[in-house]
Amino acid sequence: MSPAGIGNAAVGLLAGHAVKSIFTAPDNQPATKGDIKALLNRMERYHKVGNLPLGINGSLPYFDLDTKEIVYFKNPMLSKLGN
Repeated sequence: MSPAGIGNAAVGLLAGHAVKSIFTAPDNQPATKGDIKALLNRMERYHKVGNLPLGINGSLPYFDLDTKEIVYFKNPMLSKLGN
């Protein structure tokens, strides 16, 4: 191992990383911890379930991400109709 060989290896490594970062689209780059935290902060707790029937009184089914259960909430469309 000579200093010139180490220098050549370092330059080759840097050149390879530079080429990879230039030609890799931002959508295909790996996610950082900050990206994952931002995604988790944007997620809502309740997600509407479309493939379950309405509950008693016409309530809508939602999936609770915290408790991992299906919960039913009042249908806002029915409350506008006066039911």
